[in-house]
Amino acid sequence: AQLYRQLNYLRFVFDLPKSFEELTKVEKAELKWRLRNKHHPGKKLGVELIYEDLQSFVKNTLDHSAYSHIDLKNIFSLISLRMAD
Repeated sequence: AQLYRQLNYLRFVFDLPKSFEELTKVEKAELKWRLRNKHHPGKKLGVELIYEDLQSFVKNTLDHSAYSHIDLKNIFSLISLRMAD
């Protein structure tokens, strides 16, 4: 459970597009200027690609985690058993 919580936190940390949404217009402009690719305008920098890879890895790990799946059949079977008593 602790690892699942840590992975969810890392998914949040590595989500650059979501982080950009929370910035002001001035902060966005300054960050875009600092992260611009001087040699290949319009292409992503290595930093962005690394964050995308990290987020993808964490997302795939969470998708395959048993903690991210809820078996509703078991939950409702318990409820129906209690109601039958």
